[in-house]
Amino acid sequence: MKNLFLIFMLGIASYTYSQSLDYVVERKGKQIGTHSFNFNGTQNDDMSVQISTDVVVKLGFIPVYKFIHEATEIWKKGILIGYDSTTNDNGTDKFLRLHDTSIHSSRGDFSSLEKTYIPASLWNISTIQTAELMNTLDGSIMNIEIEDLGEEDIQTTGKKILKARHFSMTGDLARELWYDSHNRLVHVQFLGDDGSIIDYILDE
Repeated sequence: MKNLFLIFMLGIASYTYSQSLDYVVERKGKQIGTHSFNFNGTQNDDMSVQISTDVVVKLGFIPVYKFIHEATEIWKKGILIGYDSTTNDNGTDKFLRLHDTSIHSSRGDFSSLEKTYIPASLWNISTIQTAELMNTLDGSIMNIEIEDLGEEDIQTTGKKILKARHFSMTGDLARELWYDSHNRLVHVQFLGDDGSIIDYILDE
């Protein structure tokens, strides 16, 4: 049944996305920021994706953790051909510039990758079919495993209940991911560095 479900999801002729996907980021049930994807084009043709994350954790009125990330993905016929990101990871500046398979990043320059990779931005349903993801902060390659945990109900910020498939990602990146029947990423959950639960909740 799991394999049939994957064939159904990945065999759709054209991925279905709204113009944007917006999320509220919560920690311990309290909002700490926002995350968004803005799509221009179609997955099976030419498409760009604008990504923005703005997260600040405060102790009282004092910021104790900040993560600011801005990125642009460039896709051509389902293949990533460009990625440009800047990140403030709690005071550490990082950047990534990918063109075709060449990388210029805060961890160094690399003349070529062995192949094209899916970036770890997670919106792409192909994420659940790969064993390797490209780190969107510095271009390093992360090894992952995916487990299909079945269909569950997911609630949006507007209390709307969505049917979504739950996939558990382990390895170099640990994330719980939920995709609906339109291949939209509708929820993300993971543990912060302090062990607290972080949720990305679809804002609709």
